[in-house]
Amino acid sequence: MNTSSFKNRAARVGLAALLAVGVAATASATASADTAPPPGEVTTNSSAVVLLPGHTTTIPTWIFGKTHVCATNLGTGPGVLKVKAQLFWALPEYIHVTKPFERACIDRYWGGVPVDLTNESVASPLLVEAS
Repeated sequence: MNTSSFKNRAARVGLAALLAVGVAATASATASADTAPPPGEVTTNSSAVVLLPGHTTTIPTWIFGKTHVCATNLGTGPGVLKVKAQLFWALPEYIHVTKPFERACIDRYWGGVPVDLTNESVASPLLVEAS
């Protein structure tokens, strides 16, 4: 085998390897996009979600220690996040983020009781983070 045919063969093998890696990466990205929760839903292992107006999600809380909840306004209008522990006697709290990209947080002891978070904004989506 001469040098030029060796180089051509190496180039074809390298190109095939790059294409295979690209197809595998595309398939992996498509699979992860298909399994990701839609906006407005959160799973127990995630710490952030975008809540569209009117959407609710439930987060777990720490049994010992404070749970930190933040809201960031992603829209142009005022934003309001309703925070309510799943206890019948618990009153809701509200996190107000009135300006675009404004962020506000609260720290509370909920003792492991799940908390419902509802975006009560008229038109602004909210980035909600919990830790």
